[in-house]
Amino acid sequence: MQAINKSKKVATTTLLLATAFFSMNLFAANECKVKYQYNQSNGSKKVKYLYLNSGQVRSVNQSRIDYVKNLRAREIKLYMKNNLTGGTYTKNLKQNKVDPAVGYHLVNVRLNSVRCLTSNSATALDVLVQQFKNAGKSAAWIAAHLKNTLHQSASQVAHWLKVAGFTANQVASALKSAFNATAKQTMTILKNVFNMSKQAAAAALKTAGYAMSQVASALKDVFNATAKQVATILKNVFNASSQAIATALKVAGYAIGQVASALKDVLHASVQQAATILKNVFNASSQAIAAALKAAGYAIGQVASALKDVLHASVQQAATILKNVFNASYKVIARALKAAGYTLSQIASVIKDMYNLTASNLAKALRYAGYTANQIAAQIKARFNAKIVQVASALKAAGYVIDVTAKAIKEVFHATATDVAKALYSVYRAPAKVIEKILNDLHYSPAQIKTAMRSYRGIRNIRTIRRTKG
Repeated sequence: MQAINKSKKVATTTLLLATAFFSMNLFAANECKVKYQYNQSNGSKKVKYLYLNSGQVRSVNQSRIDYVKNLRAREIKLYMKNNLTGGTYTKNLKQNKVDPAVGYHLVNVRLNSVRCLTSNSATALDVLVQQFKNAGKSAAWIAAHLKNTLHQSASQVAHWLKVAGFTANQVASALKSAFNATAKQTMTILKNVFNMSKQAAAAALKTAGYAMSQVASALKDVFNATAKQVATILKNVFNASSQAIATALKVAGYAIGQVASALKDVLHASVQQAATILKNVFNASSQAIAAALKAAGYAIGQVASALKDVLHASVQQAATILKNVFNASYKVIARALKAAGYTLSQIASVIKDMYNLTASNLAKALRYAGYTANQIAAQIKARFNAKIVQVASALKAAGYVIDVTAKAIKEVFHATATDVAKALYSVYRAPAKVIEKILNDLHYSPAQIKTAMRSYRGIRNIRTIRRTKG
């Protein structure tokens, strides 16, 4: 009895399993329905349908496909070939989805086979992007597809494109094309996704078609790059002129002093070149340009030259600007103005008036600037309407020795031996032998020297008497 019951249970179980298997296969039959259209050799179009069971693969091997559409809920996988490039790719289609999404293939595409999937698991994006790439799709095309169809962000798109093996240059171009991304946005993504250096990122943006000023701004904002760093990169990547680089730096928001430093240290611009570029790019005042040149490290004499030759400043304007910018002494400014090529007469006039100098201080300034005793004596005479003794006193204050002073006053005043002797004794208190030798060296005649020394002794005696009475 127990054996009979056991046999009945086995039979019942077998029947249930068979029924379940039969029912399952009935349900699974024709679970996928595929519609595709292709072009015939006579130019007409033909539509065909495929019916597949779950897990089944059907070969099609049909070229010149217009489109393929999934008509049922079960997801299908297409195995395609681009006959133009020879590349193969796969594409998953959900219900009512069409390949291509635009409705028609623009190139000769071959449908090799179709698989009816056993489950509707979406293809991973990295696989999808790789398939697109293998099919010959550009990074820009893929980026647009991921953005518009799959709603991926620019950063996500850059990630998937990188995973698929696209270069940073290709990704930069794709982001610009698909997202209309700004240079700053693109550089930020390249920095994060590719861990790129400043120069590599700049090169990628240039390849993508961004302007040099846009790249400069991005470098400043994304990498916090200095003006010198940006100038170096722009020079290497764009091979641009110094003025073009300076313009880009200005657009990026760098100050005139920072641009001047980049011109000097990176682009090796002379002070005249730097001043010209700053004038053209910033349209700044002469004083602002001078201040920028000073900040860049150009010397006061160089700045003075730029003021004269590039900015066409008068000696008065140049002296005022140098005084304001460098806070320099009258002696330093006199030397700078001389180095710039202003005339002695111009320099003596402006220095005297600007600093309200005495004859002695003017003589000191002009000697510091590199002028001779004769030149200084002539200026002291002209500027102060000075007499021989006053000029001799100024020359002594400037540090000239007695014989140099003697020669200068003789030649400037066409002075007699007597006048020279009186001046030298008055200013230097020189003994008779010294004065007599100097007069002889100046080629005065014996008679002139004799008269001069008689006068010298008379002056000395008068002063000795005065000191005694006093």
